[in-house]
Amino acid sequence: MSKVIKGLALSAITSSVVMASGYMIPEQSLDSMALSAAHVAHTTGADTAYDNPANMAFMEDKSYLEGGVTLAHLPSNVFVSLPEYSGESEVENLPIPFFHYVSNPMGDFRWGMSLVAPGGLTKRWKTPFQKLSAEEFTLKVVELNPSVSYKVADNFSIAGGLRFIYSEGVVKSEGNHPVVGYIKRDMEGDTFEFGYNLAMTYKPTPDINLAVTYRSNIDLEEEGNAKLYSHP
Repeated sequence: MSKVIKGLALSAITSSVVMASGYMIPEQSLDSMALSAAHVAHTTGADTAYDNPANMAFMEDKSYLEGGVTLAHLPSNVFVSLPEYSGESEVENLPIPFFHYVSNPMGDFRWGMSLVAPGGLTKRWKTPFQKLSAEEFTLKVVELNPSVSYKVADNFSIAGGLRFIYSEGVVKSEGNHPVVGYIKRDMEGDTFEFGYNLAMTYKPTPDINLAVTYRSNIDLEEEGNAKLYSHP
């Protein structure tokens, strides 16, 4: 009979890079996609470096590597009203890459590295009524997350890492407003931000993992160019 691994995790990732559920992408590895990102307490692959680096201390004595690309298919949204107000959004197909690496142990220490896109996506409308306020909303977020774990005891480990975030955003709208006339908005910006993450795992028995993870809050204060046009 296969061994059943029990895990309990307390995670604060909801205060991470992107709060809105429409932009958050929690599935950043094969395991997280299979388990709906509910595997923080018991991670066994290269994605341990990102999801719970404290577990790196308990992995086998070898290096781990994982990479892949997820294709996010966003079908068209249809807005039905009077003919002049009805419309539908564009179909989006967005590649979302991920990369994870965990090194061989160095005594009680171990390091890992992850490159992920934890937030983003885009929505575009070409139909006139919707284009007037929401021609395009695009957000891209890329995170580089190196981390180090330390095995305090055979059943207890701690870890910490740095978060390097690059983000860029686009907001566009254009059309003829019934009151002010023709209006157009074209805004683009980007930013580099920094943060940290902490983790702890305790194994009271070989079959039970108790884990706590925390990711610091990062505000994406993007700066760039804003072009606004209007004429009757």
